Amino acid sequence: MRKCHWNYQPPPATLGHHETKSASVLAAAPRVQRSIAPRITARLLRREAGRLRRQKTNQLMNPSSRTRTQGTRMPISFNFIYRKRYNSMIATSLLTPTPPARTTDPAVSAFFKGASAPAKRTLGKLAAIDLDGTLLGPDHRPSPENIAAVARLQQRGITVVIASGRHFDAIAPIATQLDSVDWYVCSQGAEVTHANRQTVLERQYMTRDDVELALAMGDQLGLISLVQVTEGTVTDAPSNPMLAYHDRINGKSAYQIPRAQILDRQVYKVLWIGEPDRIAGLRHLSEITSLPMQALHTERGIFELMPHTVTKANGLSRLATHLGLGASDVVAFGDGENDIAMFKWAGASYAMFHGHPNALAAAKLISPSGHPASALARAIDSYLAQ
Repeated sequence: MRKCHWNYQPPPATLGHHETKSASVLAAAPRVQRSIAPRITARLLRREAGRLRRQKTNQLMNPSSRTRTQGTRMPISFNFIYRKRYNSMIATSLLTPTPPARTTDPAVSAFFKGASAPAKRTLGKLAAIDLDGTLLGPDHRPSPENIAAVARLQQRGITVVIASGRHFDAIAPIATQLDSVDWYVCSQGAEVTHANRQTVLERQYMTRDDVELALAMGDQLGLISLVQVTEGTVTDAPSNPMLAYHDRINGKSAYQIPRAQILDRQVYKVLWIGEPDRIAGLRHLSEITSLPMQALHTERGIFELMPHTVTKANGLSRLATHLGLGASDVVAFGDGENDIAMFKWAGASYAMFHGHPNALAAAKLISPSGHPASALARAIDSYLAQ
């Protein structure tokens, strides 16, 4: 075998690309015999062709990392030998249609990039549930579906609190049908208490002047007035169908006492009872809008008056502070205008799909449609599934 004596000096260290090194090899070896030079040239050509194939494959597999193929120049040693083949490869690359951009699920993309997939939203630690129209169905009773859904909340470690416009005496019989409900926000937030009523966090009362004004205004409008006091719900009106309507909704009868004794009591709020159409128009009367107290149309045929500081949101805020929680830890479920403040305050909120339009607009989410008696169950399942 013939020996080949190379009169060859290595290229400078700054030449880092193998193409430049290959060209330097040929330029620096003029004494290579003709029998060996073709083999070296063929080897370098195969290497260059393989590199171009790999480059093109990478471009097709990952369009975002496309390199400047069109501007790449071959080493000068090859221009005169394989110019036609090289130009045809460039033309093929340019004529090949660019594959469409891929749409990859963010979680999959994050996985392949070494990042963790997007985490699910953290559940709250306190669930505030309204009674009428939410936990209770059209028959004013909690459906089996709603009771089971509340239990699922508790199984996930979420504390359940009842937040209602009802008096404590009307909440307790319903709350006892649920497991381990220890806290009530009663009378639209005027009272925040433990179920045993020995630990009371908040009580807000109307002034005597406001109570007298509300009762006098109710008489002037021809409406029946009921008053929620610490001991229960009282009235000075005789028995009549409208009182029976309230007692049926409330699940608890009002006590009849003289008005003078009512004014001596500590009053949470005053309720007016009347025909539904008439009650619905009260909010537009100038006499009502000018009252120095909060006025709410809560139930069909029921209008309520109370201090401006009495809301379910304020009551829940007081309870959350006691439990070491914040608004972001609370999820609220309701259906009425008296739930709007609670919806805006809580970190998450669900309005029942059949609720008041203003409540639907204020809530962050709306329960899936279906039978009203199980709307709460569907809302809870939607919340737990997030």
